[in-house]
Amino acid sequence: MNISTSKIDQAVVMELAGRMDVIAAMEYEKAIMACLQRGDLKFVVDLNALDYVSSAGLRSLLTTAKKVKESKGMVNFCNVKGVVKEVFAMSGFDTILPIFKSVKDALPS
Repeated sequence: MNISTSKIDQAVVMELAGRMDVIAAMEYEKAIMACLQRGDLKFVVDLNALDYVSSAGLRSLLTTAKKVKESKGMVNFCNVKGVVKEVFAMSGFDTILPIFKSVKDALPS
């Protein structure tokens, strides 16, 4: 999986591409935690190019969302499509995590 980050206003936008398996989930957690340590508190996670998410990947998304929230931050997800959207629906993650249609919609106001 590839993770690319950029900043729009005060939000860190993380684009995840490829397959989110156990190893990629750990990379994602490290990336979010590094941003938190730098003082970033607003995140948008763009899943447009994510082709697959394992149970470890789901756990990682949930764990990091909780850590961000505990730090008084926020994380929004967007562009959940295809198989990933199906997995989110089957696991109930589509009701647990804030999901938006686009990066623009997911940006904090």
